[in-house]
Amino acid sequence: MNIRQALSVLKGDNINKNNLLTGLGIEQVGKLIYLIFKSPTDSQNNIRLARSHNGFDFTFIKILKDNYIREKISPKIIKLIQPRIEYFDNGPLEIEGIIKISQGKLIIYHHYEWQVGYQVGTAIIKNNKIIFRGETPIWESSSTWANEKIKFIGLAFIDGQIIGYWEVNNQIQAVIYPSFKLRNPQTARNIKIGLKRSMYNPIILPNPENNWESEQTFNPGVILLDNKFHFLYRAIGKDGVSRLGYAVSENGFSIKSRLPYPVYTHDSNEKNKRTFGVFPSGGSWSGAEDPRLVRVANENIIYATYTACDQGLRIGLTSITVDDFMNGRWNWNPPIIISPPGQIHKNWVIFPEKIRGHYAILHAVTPNVMVEYFDDLGFKGEKNITQSTNPQLIPPQNSSWDRRIRGAGAPPLKTDYGWLLFYHAMDYKVGVMLLDLDDPTKIIYRSKAPVLESSEPYENSGFKPGIIYVSGAVIQDGRLYVYYGSSDSYVCVASANLDEFLRQLRYGEKPIFEPAKIIKIK
Repeated sequence: MNIRQALSVLKGDNINKNNLLTGLGIEQVGKLIYLIFKSPTDSQNNIRLARSHNGFDFTFIKILKDNYIREKISPKIIKLIQPRIEYFDNGPLEIEGIIKISQGKLIIYHHYEWQVGYQVGTAIIKNNKIIFRGETPIWESSSTWANEKIKFIGLAFIDGQIIGYWEVNNQIQAVIYPSFKLRNPQTARNIKIGLKRSMYNPIILPNPENNWESEQTFNPGVILLDNKFHFLYRAIGKDGVSRLGYAVSENGFSIKSRLPYPVYTHDSNEKNKRTFGVFPSGGSWSGAEDPRLVRVANENIIYATYTACDQGLRIGLTSITVDDFMNGRWNWNPPIIISPPGQIHKNWVIFPEKIRGHYAILHAVTPNVMVEYFDDLGFKGEKNITQSTNPQLIPPQNSSWDRRIRGAGAPPLKTDYGWLLFYHAMDYKVGVMLLDLDDPTKIIYRSKAPVLESSEPYENSGFKPGIIYVSGAVIQDGRLYVYYGSSDSYVCVASANLDEFLRQLRYGEKPIFEPAKIIKIK
């Protein structure tokens, strides 16, 4: 085990090797450590105070007249640090202490399991939220503690060392816990954040029996309703028109049913077809492309943004009631074009909750995250969003893998740490970032490597090999489901445990533990 452990021999008046000590607590003032204790050799049972400069060699100071009362840990901290069934700390926990560090508050706590003894864990809290929690203990008590009378006394932090003080069979011991450091998420490189592709991929393929979807089926919008996954996917037939089909899944990985006809179309007149005819988009020459589905809070409306082939590539917005959607009544409201004419725009997404009382549309990720706010999504008095950017015209922003960004992927997902947003780089690799919940133009964390890029045969053998395009994402029962189009031909899914995914995003790598040493105290 990585253990740095030493027995402290308390020296000075009334403190020597032969004294049996009963520890009451530890207090730290600057770099001085104060030990409050009782000595069984004292018939008066007085409370005594000793002081140390290094945490190991103590000198007796005086006898205290008042009773010692240990400072209590905040109930908010106790509520946050709860047992975890799947990890080592799956039983009652005791918080040893709190240390202020650059990332927030470092919480040291321990768990007791009779088979292995005491196990010390760590967590970091920032803004009353856990941003890191260790998966394994940083220290475990030795076998010599078995069947002994054990009591935790207190914690100190001095000269970069975290020292836990314990009373073991009436003798005080100082345990120097292994120190560690966390890599800064803004500087860590080549991080692989875990998204596992489904063994059922692709989950939607072209159907040659239906002319409208015989060539390509890809880039789905996905929404979770009544615990089922509902898909609105882009389909292209031999006529080159992009239409939207419907499918449903009960488990998120396999399709239960799929309609044989399109459920939404965007009509373009002949003039628009001729204007757009020399610029095919993903294999189509007209119609509705790449839908994103959103239900804002619990409203009885589902909104869909999509790329509309309408005087160029523009952003279309339509909506349908939840009742109609669930019952297969495809009574979509007439579409509104919300991007300016004469400009190319794609990848606009609606937030699934109001922000500061307003509907919010994210319409650009580069060079900055840009969000527009509205009192309603009927665009009354507003013809379109004009202050957006065309990512094709933005020069590279840095030297990293995503120096040129296309735009947002799936609509943002709300988590405890921020809005989870997937985005596309110019080479169709997919990244992810966390945006501030109250001001989503602020990026809190951002992956330093793609979380999805083409590697499987079905991602390199379709209409456009190598294309990965995320357009749907869902959280269900603590699991993240990410839906994407592969090679502009198929619908696929990858998933991850949400907490683990967010932890990897926030820190990139596990803590790096410093080497442990055995220190004998004089």
